[in-house]
Formats: sequence, C-alpha cells, structure tokens
Amino acid sequence: SQNAIESLGSSQNTIKSWSSSQNTIKSWSSSRNAIESWDLSQNAIESWDVSQNTIKSWGYSVLSIIKTNNRDNILANGYSVVLIPIGFKVKSRTKNNTIIFKKDLNWFETNGIDKKLKKFTLYKKVSKNFETQENTDNRIKWNIGDIVEHKNWNPKENECGEGKFHACSRPFFCDEFRNELGDRYIAIEVDKEDLFEWKNKPKYPHKIAVRRARVLYEVDKFGQIWAKNMRKI
Repeated sequence: SQNAIESLGSSQNTIKSWSSSQNTIKSWSSSRNAIESWDLSQNAIESWDVSQNTIKSWGYSVLSIIKTNNRDNILANGYSVVLIPIGFKVKSRTKNNTIIFKKDLNWFETNGIDKKLKKFTLYKKVSKNFETQENTDNRIKWNIGDIVEHKNWNPKENECGEGKFHACSRPFFCDEFRNELGDRYIAIEVDKEDLFEWKNKPKYPHKIAVRRARVLYEVDKFGQIWAKNMRKI
C-alpha cells in the first residue's frame, strides 16, 4: 500500500508500516506520534514545529528522515536502513543497522548531471500543438528547431510562477506539472549560463529555471527520440 499520513495540531497517533508498504508521514505543530516501520516497508518522515515523535525501524525496513526538529527519538533495530540529515543522532541502534547521513545536494548532484558541461539537454511537457500556458497571456510555442527566450527573466523570487521557463532533468518528472490529453515531451538544449537553480531546499528538486533554450526534438516519457515522428534537426 502507498499512503500519505499527516498528523496535525495536538493529535497523538500510533502509525505502523508493514511489509512492502510505502508511506509519507508528516508530523506538524505539537503532535506526538509513535511511528513503527517493519519488514520491507519504506517510509519518508517529516517532523515540523515542536512535534515529538518516537520512530522505530525493524527488520529490513528503510526510513528516510526528510526533516527533523531534533525532538524526535529514532530507534533503529534489526537490519533496517535509516537515512537522516547530517547533524542528527540516532538515539539507539544495533550493530546490524546501516545509518546514512544525508547532506544537501545541489540540483546537478541530485539529478546525476555533470555540472562541468557547458550545454545541457533538459525536458519539457507541452501540449499536442507544442505549446505551454495555452489559452493564457503567457502562451509559448515550442516548435522543433526554434530558440525560445524568456522576455521577463526573473527566477529568484520563487520556484513557481512567472519570470522563467521551467524544465526537468527527465521527461517523466514533467508529469507533476501538467497532464493533458495529447501532451508531448520535448528535449531542449540550454547553455549553462541560462540556468538558475534554487538552493534553499527546493520543493521540486528535479525542476530548474531556464532563460533561453533551443528546442531539439520530441521524445517519449523516458527520453528516447520518437522513431515514427523524429523531428531532430
């Protein structure tokens, strides 16, 4: 099973994850929770504000602690794997645990892209007519072979909204941002100086801002050039 679980206010919950379940667990405000991860379950856990949680991992479970406020008690047992931010300590563990300390990665490291390159192939999802923001004043045409440049480049204020184009490191990551009937995936080429990455724990780690890009060709969801309708130039 796959579940998203949020604990709010002063709630007190006992949350148990079994077998091969995959869960995202968020603990907010002054909530107190007992969270147990068993067997082959995989869980991503966020702890915010003054919430206090006791988190136990058992068997072969995998815990990924996305954010912790240092009020949580993490108890690792069995052969479990725990991924935690650098600077936080596991309260108790056995010699068979694997504890991995996570550091903040930049966009290139997160997406497995060589930052030393001068040009990058990124991806966008567009309409069946190769448009984005269609039926709005911000409509953009992404014809194969065109060079598209943003006229009001201002990417620093926030990840979403105006002031930049958006692109992803893989085509399928674009599914998070649009999913209309007939949509297509395109590959674009972007110079390094025309990219802007958000470095303060971005909400969308696979997305990056683009000022200017050359539209290369249409691809499938996994980045392969379409065999029937290859429009590479």
